[in-house]
Amino acid sequence: MMATKREREIMKEWDDFTGFAFMPTNDGETFYDALQKNRRWLHNFAGEAETIGDDIEDPNL
Repeated sequence: MMATKREREIMKEWDDFTGFAFMPTNDGETFYDALQKNRRWLHNFAGEAETIGDDIEDPNL
């Protein structure tokens, strides 16, 4: 499926803002499905990043 002008704009905005390539649609998926998949991936990625350094204790406690 060929991306519309707006879909290409969204993919470029995603790439520019996040620094990650937009994951394209899979067979049978709509662009909206792919957008939701990318949002979930970024949310999970950020959640994982929040656990980095959990073993370091706060010296102010």
